[in-house]
Amino acid sequence: MKEKKKSWVNLSILVDEVNRLFYRMQFVEERTHAYENLDSAERSVLFLLASAEATIPELAFMRNVSRQRMHQIISKLQKKKLIEAIYNPQHSSSSKFKLSLVGKKILMRMLQREKKLYKNLFPLPDDRFISIAKRLKEIRETFENVPF
Repeated sequence: MKEKKKSWVNLSILVDEVNRLFYRMQFVEERTHAYENLDSAERSVLFLLASAEATIPELAFMRNVSRQRMHQIISKLQKKKLIEAIYNPQHSSSSKFKLSLVGKKILMRMLQREKKLYKNLFPLPDDRFISIAKRLKEIRETFENVPF
């Protein structure tokens, strides 16, 4: 019984540490990318669209915000010409979005700044980062499937 309790305490410690890391990374990101004139929501959507085109509902799910909120973010990014709407073959009345050429350039600048920062902080990252990332992904996906 003690072993089970210890496991739950360990998970609680992990969740707390992930939350602390999230807020610290948000702070670091704001300072690192301050002059791009993008808020954290806009930056995160650019990062999400770097890997794949997506619809507003898909982006809203990934960011854990309402569709209405995501629509606001998308509108701001479109006005700044950082993303563009494209045809969605699965649903003709709902567009997908992708990075524009300008959006890709800004994203590349942000990635270069992050790479420089990370190299200074962690000169020789090892495979532990990959295994930690995989485990955190498993935990995130488990929580994404909780039916609230």
